[in-house]
Amino acid sequence: MKNFVLSAQDAFRQRLTRHKVPGPVIAGEMPALTGLRGFAAVWVMIYHAWVFSGPRIITFDFLGTTFSVTSFISTGWSGVQIFFVLSGFLLSLPFVRWKMGLRDRPEIKMYLLRRVARVFPAYYLQLVLLLGIGWFFQNKLLIPFTEIPQYLLMLFVPTPLGVGSSPLNGVWWTLPIELSFYLVLPFITVFLAWKRRWLLLGLALAVMVGWRWLVVDVLHAVPTTLWATQLPGAFDSFAIGMFGAILHTRFYEQGSMDKDRYRLVLKWLLPIAVIGFAVTIKWMTREYTTYWKSSPLFYLWTPVYSLTVLTIILAGAARLVSVDAILGNRAIRFVGLISYGVYLWHYPVQKLLLKKSWIGTFEGYQFPWLLLIGAVLTFVAATLSWLLVEKRAIASCHTYLKNK
Repeated sequence: MKNFVLSAQDAFRQRLTRHKVPGPVIAGEMPALTGLRGFAAVWVMIYHAWVFSGPRIITFDFLGTTFSVTSFISTGWSGVQIFFVLSGFLLSLPFVRWKMGLRDRPEIKMYLLRRVARVFPAYYLQLVLLLGIGWFFQNKLLIPFTEIPQYLLMLFVPTPLGVGSSPLNGVWWTLPIELSFYLVLPFITVFLAWKRRWLLLGLALAVMVGWRWLVVDVLHAVPTTLWATQLPGAFDSFAIGMFGAILHTRFYEQGSMDKDRYRLVLKWLLPIAVIGFAVTIKWMTREYTTYWKSSPLFYLWTPVYSLTVLTIILAGAARLVSVDAILGNRAIRFVGLISYGVYLWHYPVQKLLLKKSWIGTFEGYQFPWLLLIGAVLTFVAATLSWLLVEKRAIASCHTYLKNK
């Protein structure tokens, strides 16, 4: 009888686990991290809708209490930092696994081909469409003919190397930062060994601080935002993601710590990270006017914020039930799959709605309508981009590499 009861309890726990933790759609995928990428893209979209509509304090009433969501909305641009930490974590994993003896050394050529297949086709599609729309409706090329090579290479970096701070799409400025990390990563894998994890963090923070101090306090480079956020100035976020890849591989995949014990540690750290996430957002909201003035906020905010994001990433990578339920469900995971398209398309869609639709002349507050209608059109464009271009490019790349 006792054995029967224990067997029934085990079967019940297994069924409960199957229902709570959705299995990955793609082999090797970490569903919650796909969802986190979707959250980041939507957060950036909300932020731009708020900015384009004219920033206001936004509140809502619930059970007789007024809540403000202005801090959350006004810091939506920091979804980009989530992308950086995620890239550092996910792209470093194969190299960390190699360093820890869990797989063969990744081939750099294959790694670079996968990166090119992931980011360039959707970008080229949008570039061609925007230029075509501009030519059809305005009978002119929307970018200088001499800058076409820079656009083809995503050189949205300070002049004279790039096109400066005014690309055709306002979100494109982040693309060369990600691309720079893709190119640098294979050359810094020496820091992905377990014994060099603290050296990695220390050097990354030193590079970030040194670069920002140089461009802001020494060179007084203009535009400050574009100069300060190039890869050296954003390297702390990527490196914190790399540091997380080392921890995840060591404790979870290599088994240096019992998985249940490791998950328990993350379970206790997760609420602290969520609170820290909220605190850093509030900190930025209160002192944002000092951010580009070589203040403590300027040097400390991105590493502190990135550490809170990393904890959420580690919890998602370890398949914590609570994180999988929130970020790994089918809806948010789908948004994550099309998140690159959401990021690329929301900006021109919102700009077009303000210029060419009734939203632009709407007498009330434009934000709710701009966000709602813009989100629908953006999701349609992003889904088409995923199905017609991105998914096929990724599949073609995998087929090519498999048959080689």
